[in-house]
Amino acid sequence: MECASGVLDPSPEGDYIDPIFTITGQAPAGNEIITMDTDFTINTLGYVAQIFTNLQNYVILILGLPLAFWGISKIISLFA
Repeated sequence: MECASGVLDPSPEGDYIDPIFTITGQAPAGNEIITMDTDFTINTLGYVAQIFTNLQNYVILILGLPLAFWGISKIISLFA
C-alpha cells in the first residue's frame, strides 16, 4: 500500500505504527516497551572482548598442559 508520498508503507491500513523497540540516548517517551542507551552495543562488545581476553590464558593452559606432557613423554621414550 502506498501513502501520499509514494513510498511503500508496510502497514496494512497505511497508518503509522508506533515503534515498540528503540535505541535512544534519551529517556523513553512512554510508547516504547524497550529502550536502550546508544552506547549499549559498544559496552556489550567491550565486555565480550574482555571475557575472551581473560579466557585466552585458560585456553592456552588447557591445550598446552596435555601437549607438554605428551611432548615430555615422547622425549623420555627416545632415551629409554
